Order: sequence, then structure tokens, then C-alpha cells
Amino acid sequence: MSNGTGDPQWSFASAFMGGAVAPVDPVAPVDPVDPVDPVDPVDPVDPAQPIDGVSVSFDKTTDWGTGYNADMTITNGSGQPIDGWKLVFEMDPTITSLWNGERSAKGNTHTVTKASWNGTIADGQSVTIGLGGNYSGAFVPPSEATLNGTVIPFGTVPVDPVDPVDPVEA
Repeated sequence: MSNGTGDPQWSFASAFMGGAVAPVDPVAPVDPVDPVDPVDPVDPVDPAQPIDGVSVSFDKTTDWGTGYNADMTITNGSGQPIDGWKLVFEMDPTITSLWNGERSAKGNTHTVTKASWNGTIADGQSVTIGLGGNYSGAFVPPSEATLNGTVIPFGTVPVDPVDPVDPVEA
């Protein structure tokens, strides 16, 4: 059976699928969630670049040796609002409580999404997520994050060596 083009792939699909299947393009992406780089279809598209003017900071506000409280602040200086947000980061210390967002976790990967009252971060504004938890050994803060799937700069508030609970005054 043939479609007149001599394409064996089309002929096979027509013969066994009742002619309802279009030919498969071997270069076109098959999975729209995992796009293929058109220059090199074997490798996925390079990860997104950081969003200009958007950052997240981590500030451990209290520490009692086996537990902590901290603030994570997403700051928007992009020139446009961020409507709906999802922050994903890796952190080894356990998170036992979180406020100003909804959290899910798989292993050390934590996903925090907006709360009902802070879904839009206007330009020039920020959202602070509070969290608390436990750890053993050295406390290691998160070092990278994505916001809505895009890499964003991640920094920590410098710690005052004289009073490690309070950040350094700028």
C-alpha cells in the first residue's frame, strides 16, 4: 500500500493503522515538554538563562545547633510582574514547617508555590517565605534555585562573625 510518495514509513502506517496516522518526522520533537534543540536534535535545549533583575536570598534568622528558622526572599526587579510563581531548590537540612507558600518535597529537592495572597510579585516588590527545620553536622544553605523553571541568582545574607544570628549590617 502506498500514498503515492513512495515513503515506506507512510505506507506501513497506512497499511496497519487504517491510513489514519501521519508520517513521523524524525527531526521534529516528539515530546513537547522536553523540546529538542533544532541545531542538535540529540541534545536537549540548553537550560534557560537567568531572569534579569530577579533574585532569591536565604537568611538563617535563628540557629540552635540542631534546628533553624530562615527566610527565603524572592525579589523582582525585572520591570514586569511575576504572576504565579514556583521556586525549586535543593537543601539537605530538613524543612519541618513553612509559611507564606505551599511546599512539596522529593528527597532534598523542595518546591514552593505561591500562597493565596502572594501569587503576584510586582516589579520592585518581594515575597518572603519563612521556613524552619532540623539538621545535624554543618548547616548548608541552598545554593541554586529555579523560579518558574528559569535559573535565578541565589545568594545568602552575610553572617556577622560576632553575632551569627544577626546578618551583617550594610
